[in-house]
Amino acid sequence: MLKMHGFSARRGIDVLINKSLISISGDNHLEMHDLLQEMGQSIVHEQCTHNLGKRSRLWNAKDVYQVLKNRMGTTKLQAIHSDISTIPELQLNPDTFKNMHNLRLLKFSAQPNVDNKMHLPEGLESFPEELRYLYWERYPSESLPSEFSPHNLVELHMPNGKVKKLSHNGQIPCSLRILDLSSCCQLTEVPDLSQFPNIEAIDLCWCTSLVQVPKSFMKNLDKLTRLELAGCSSLKASPELPRNLRQLDLSSCSQLTEVPDLSRCPNVEEIDLLKILRK
Repeated sequence: MLKMHGFSARRGIDVLINKSLISISGDNHLEMHDLLQEMGQSIVHEQCTHNLGKRSRLWNAKDVYQVLKNRMGTTKLQAIHSDISTIPELQLNPDTFKNMHNLRLLKFSAQPNVDNKMHLPEGLESFPEELRYLYWERYPSESLPSEFSPHNLVELHMPNGKVKKLSHNGQIPCSLRILDLSSCCQLTEVPDLSQFPNIEAIDLCWCTSLVQVPKSFMKNLDKLTRLELAGCSSLKASPELPRNLRQLDLSSCSQLTEVPDLSRCPNVEEIDLLKILRK
């Protein structure tokens, strides 16, 4: 988050810890006191009390709903982070994000067992090019917008979405570090991941329509340490594993007929092959 706003992340975190504004928990998570969070939200609220679209950040579901419904977003808006489970049904326009040129973080989370409230009947024209972090639970479209050029995107999360494929065509940037398409049951194809040398983690768990991850796709992924394919029940062959892989999950991949070659992965620490090799 610090890096995406132009700050030195390592130095910035050290400064915040030294000022007792944040702390690091025993399981290596950053923590902030609730009162500090409330103070920050109060400051943002006071920046613009009338036009929600001119705030730098949105987190309240009602405010997010109003901004998206009425297309109020402006260049002032840098981050949207909200649970959309409680909003009314919303049909998004193709140009919903058109004026949010400086939006760097977009996160729509949702509670389990709650119907999807956000729809894209005509798809999206694009996401802002400044976007660094995109998390959209139950993304309601079969692909990313065709005009989206995510050169700055570092993390892409679309769990439980309707994505069928991520076409290459420059849509997945070389700066991407985390790809999460878990439980995208309609996903049938993944892009040539060998073109994205900085990727560190790939989660394709329970993508039950995924038949193959071509072996060559992961050939040059020297930074990839975590590969999760659990529950990919249609997967017929495992990909060629990258050299620095540390964590591999192929559990419940019931169509696999052979164990992947682990000889070229000297650093592997955790492997789950439960419920494979049934034939």
